[in-house]
Amino acid sequence: MGGEARPNVLDPRQLVRIEAAHRGFLYQHLYLANCLLRAGSAGVDKIVVEGDEDVELHREADCFYVQVKTRQGLLESGDIKGALERFALIRAQHAAGARTGTARFVKDV
Repeated sequence: MGGEARPNVLDPRQLVRIEAAHRGFLYQHLYLANCLLRAGSAGVDKIVVEGDEDVELHREADCFYVQVKTRQGLLESGDIKGALERFALIRAQHAAGARTGTARFVKDV
């Protein structure tokens, strides 16, 4: 097997962006499947997909907000800046009692 032929497209950069999006969604789906398989033994009561974050794992005492990314190159601060800003707001809601438990942020790359 020699590898697949690349499609003949007008804009090769667009093809790279499309392939990256599909690769990212596949990784998110595999990550979620792993979470579902481990939820019972980890005490997870509820899983939310594409809520405030890519995946949220809710337990009685805490809630994990997971930002799932896949990169071919190095992860840069700009890749997660928006997620960290959003998590600061989420953490404030937990601290104020608007959401139950302790907020925890996780990035999986």
